[in-house]
Amino acid sequence: MPNHIHLVFKLLSTERSVGEIIGSVKKFIAREANKILGRKGTFWQSESFDRLIRGDVDLYFIIKYVLMNPVSAGIVENWKEWTGTYCRNEYQVID
Repeated sequence: MPNHIHLVFKLLSTERSVGEIIGSVKKFIAREANKILGRKGTFWQSESFDRLIRGDVDLYFIIKYVLMNPVSAGIVENWKEWTGTYCRNEYQVID
């Protein structure tokens, strides 16, 4: 999305918390985006939202929501057209 990101991932280790991982991702993206935009300073708003996925059905609907987000926003007609989408084949649950 042009003004936010969605990530769905499996925590493979407890060495780092979800908050630490998201913080690292946001820091990297902010640094790169500010470089591209020729800006400095705060890039993200302070809020974030996370959700624990409790099973395969929940995972299906979360991934569907994320993939369909640019379609729902009217940016593209098909989720596959959104260049910011990456979804591993084993998790591609909709066409």
